[in-house]
Amino acid sequence: RADADALRKVEFAQRLAGGDGHRDGLGRIHRRAAAEGDDGIAVVLAAEVDAALDQPRLDAAILTLFAGAAVTLAAIGLYSLFMLMVSERAREMAVRLAIGAEPRQLVQLVMAGAGRLLAGGIVLGTVLTAAADRLLRGTLFGVSPLDAGALAAAALTLAIVSALAV
Repeated sequence: RADADALRKVEFAQRLAGGDGHRDGLGRIHRRAAAEGDDGIAVVLAAEVDAALDQPRLDAAILTLFAGAAVTLAAIGLYSLFMLMVSERAREMAVRLAIGAEPRQLVQLVMAGAGRLLAGGIVLGTVLTAAADRLLRGTLFGVSPLDAGALAAAALTLAIVSALAV
C-alpha cells in the first residue's frame, strides 16, 4: 500500500514537472516534499533521479576510458617518433662527437628538432580543433573546444612525453 502511494506521488510529481520529469521540476518538488517532512516521496524521487542519471554517468565513464586510451596511444606514438628520430641520427651524432662537439650541443640539437616538430603538431592540432569547433560543441559539456586551459594541458602533456622520449 505504501509503495503504491509513493508511486502515485512520483507519477503526480512527474506530471507537475512537465510530464516527463524534467530535473528542475522534480528538484523543486523533491525539496518541497523534504521540507514538509514527506520522506517517502523524497526517497522515491531521489531514486528516480538517480535512475535517470545512470545512463549519462555510464556514458561519461566510457568516454573517459576511451579518452585515456587515446592519450596513452598518442603518448606512445610520440615517444616512438622521437626515438626513431634520434636513432636515425645516431651516426651523425657520433661524427659530431668525434670532431669535437660537446654532448650538451647534441642534446640541444635533438631538443631543437623535437621542439620544432612538437610546435608544428600543436599548431596543427589547434587549427584542426578550431575547424571542428561546431562538431565538438555538441559533445562537450562545461568546456569549449577552444578552452585555453584544456589546450594548454594537452600541449603540456605532449611536451612532457616528448622530453622523456628524447
